[in-house]
Amino acid sequence: VGRVAELAWVAEVLNRVRAGQPWLVAIEGDPGMGKTTLVRRCLAQANGLKVMSARGDQAETYLDFGIVDQLLRAAGDAVPTVPSAGEAGPAASSFAVGAHLLEVVGEQQATGGIALVVDDLQWADRRSVEALTFMLRRLSVDPVLTLVVYRGPGDRLSEAAQRLLRSV
Repeated sequence: VGRVAELAWVAEVLNRVRAGQPWLVAIEGDPGMGKTTLVRRCLAQANGLKVMSARGDQAETYLDFGIVDQLLRAAGDAVPTVPSAGEAGPAASSFAVGAHLLEVVGEQQATGGIALVVDDLQWADRRSVEALTFMLRRLSVDPVLTLVVYRGPGDRLSEAAQRLLRSV
């Protein structure tokens, strides 16, 4: 209720995405004000966009690549494994995982545009945010809409999340 201007603006963004312009839309607000409902309504207008979504969880803030794992699973893929402390071999870098995410998003575009949704960005793990930032900075003529939702204000977000919002 009362989100006519916001829905109209997102409809314009969707037209630009369909024309091949990647966009990042950030939705900030207090808990319970309807941010997630607004995203659902926006996605209902996004006919033809494949939705890959993830949701941050306060208990998983330190789970490396938790958000990326959710996004990749939505595409039918899996995040490259990160060796645990007792295993041999180097851990996957945020850049390598971001490059993998970019590749998967590119493959998904074969059937049309993509909508990446990250709800509760304030609880996203740092390494996922870094990988997502890496990927978003490399989009140029890709029909990709990224919607991030977080509890405001934005200056309370982690440094990595603030960098994500400034990067595109």
